[in-house]
Amino acid sequence: MTYVQNVGDIEDNAFVLLDTALSHGESRGGALKLIKGGRVFYPIQYNDTLAFVPSKFIGYRGNTVSNHQRLKRDEGRDGRETNRALDKIIGRSFADAELELRFIQFCHWIGVEPENHKRRFWRLETARRFIAPAGSAINDVANVDVGNDDPEYRLRMAGTYVRDPSVRTAVLNRASGKCEFCGEEGFKTKGGAKFLESHHIISLSEQGADKLTNVIALCPNHHRRAHFGEDWENLQKEFLKILRDLAR
Repeated sequence: MTYVQNVGDIEDNAFVLLDTALSHGESRGGALKLIKGGRVFYPIQYNDTLAFVPSKFIGYRGNTVSNHQRLKRDEGRDGRETNRALDKIIGRSFADAELELRFIQFCHWIGVEPENHKRRFWRLETARRFIAPAGSAINDVANVDVGNDDPEYRLRMAGTYVRDPSVRTAVLNRASGKCEFCGEEGFKTKGGAKFLESHHIISLSEQGADKLTNVIALCPNHHRRAHFGEDWENLQKEFLKILRDLAR
């Protein structure tokens, strides 16, 4: 077993787990189980959300959900070992009431109930940004032809897709503070912006493009419905039609 060596290894694993948890693939249930049952967590920004990934998954270099489940049975993977590996890279983890609350909110956002036990967190700069008052998420973008049709897929031992942040910014500009599906205004953030979330209609893991033609701005309710609703396939078709009409 090889443990992570740096923050890049950690975050590659984090995005693999989160992409799996928010997909419709066969490994989704395993990813959700890892998150709700974790005891020590790494906070990370995932699109517009403060997400949490457990050390027992992200501590093994180049991990995938299916590989983790197989090796856990064969080798008896132990979260205490991954905690030590991560401590060497990012320092010690602690109990944190604010992050505990944000973790519970994140679990509810992905549709699971966290298990009833104590948890610890690495209080990273990412987490501080989300807990502190945030600035406006909407900035001017001069060039609307941003992103790419075939997002770079970084291969180490597992892969993670590289998102172009200018795509998200351009999509939020295009939406002007209103959900592009239902038309409702997003709530006003502490920084004064109207809060919306960007959603890849065809996910990057399904070879969707990281471009304006595949990313829609949604209110939090419809973003969750797009991932977890029983009508997600119908919504996907509606979203694509909306973007085709906008492009005319």
